[in-house]
Parts: sequence; C-alpha cells; structure tokens
Amino acid sequence: MLAYLSFAVFTGIGGVTFWLPTIIRNSGVKGILNIGLLSSLPYAAGALTQILVARHSDRMLERRWHFAVPAMAASLGWMVMPWFAHSPVFSLLLLTLAALGILGAAPTFWSMPGTFLTGPARAAGIALISSIGAAASFASPSIVGWLAARTGSLAAGQYYLGAVILVSAFLVLAGFRDPRMKAARTGA
Repeated sequence: MLAYLSFAVFTGIGGVTFWLPTIIRNSGVKGILNIGLLSSLPYAAGALTQILVARHSDRMLERRWHFAVPAMAASLGWMVMPWFAHSPVFSLLLLTLAALGILGAAPTFWSMPGTFLTGPARAAGIALISSIGAAASFASPSIVGWLAARTGSLAAGQYYLGAVILVSAFLVLAGFRDPRMKAARTGA
C-alpha cells in the first residue's frame, strides 16, 4: 500500500510540475512571463496547504483523512480540468486545487512508513517506497505525453492523473490503521 501511495504522490507532484505551464499556455495565456507568474500561484497555495495539513494532522493525531481529503481534492482538480481546458481562470483554479491537494497529502504520506516499519526494515522500506515513487516521476509524464499524442488532447492524461490519486485516497481509507494514533487520542 505504501509503495502505491508513494507512486500516487509522486505522480501527482510530477503532473503539476511537468504539465502546469503547458496547461496554462493551452488555456489561452500568452507570453512566457505571464505563464511563469501564473505557474507560481498553485505552488504558493500548495506550500501553505502543506504546512496547514501537516500541523493539523499532528495536532489531531490523525493520518488517514489528512491524506485522503487532500488527495481527493487533487483528483477532483485533475478530473474536472479537461472540461475547462480553454478557460484560463478555471484552468488555473483547478491546477491550484490539484497542487494544493497533492502537496497537502505529501507530508501526511511521509509520516506513514514509520507507522509500519521499525528498526533496520525502516531504512530499507523507505528506500524501496521512495524508489517506486521515483519511478512514477519518470513514468507518469511519459504516460500523459503518450496519451496526449494518441488522443490529441491532455484530457486523457489528466483523467489518468486524477484516477491514480483517487485510488490512493480510497486505499488509505480502506487499509490504513495506526494503533499508536488511536491509543494517543484515547489516552490508552
């Protein structure tokens, strides 16, 4: 499960990093400076969201929902984006939703491996999980590019990004249980 979550987080971050300027340009924004300036807005929102979600997750001693809700937001942003492909305002808003969602989920994800892995297995497990995530950084832009070349549109790739992230949210809700968090909340 953790390996897939890593794949999904890296897929989402890679999607924002790799495709954000292209999506802004395709929505009708002209000029490299304008595209560059607008491209900074989703990252600013994502950085703030990372801090807020991580702090709230630590304060509430809860991980599942603090991963799943931002991941669902990111998925929604990617999956609705094709409907507004020619609207600069809505494209930017949906890109921002995708960025704040996946960047908000990332720190909560990275707190999860320590829940299951201890001792020497922790280092090896985190290395394996990170390696699988890194593979997503390589594979996902290629998959989105291939889909765009085959269909003539980024829509199929955006649906792919949204689907990968949505599956991760459901996996966490269905399969992640942290007994240490429950014990800490109940005082046991």
